[in-house]
Amino acid sequence: MYKIFPFVKIHDFSSVFKELRREMIEFKSFKLQFNELSYFQHGNSCVVWLKPSIPECEDIINKI
Repeated sequence: MYKIFPFVKIHDFSSVFKELRREMIEFKSFKLQFNELSYFQHGNSCVVWLKPSIPECEDIINKI
């Protein structure tokens, strides 16, 4: 289940933060690299994003 996207409303952040912290307390840290800038259109606007890569474990994002 995705917990971070879509973005959490500010008034819900405290409870979501506590839940994320509980679930990820034993998750090992890792380094991200952002080498690619991309975008997609969404209605009359665009979303710009940086594509992350994790050299030591490419599938770690899927485990979060």
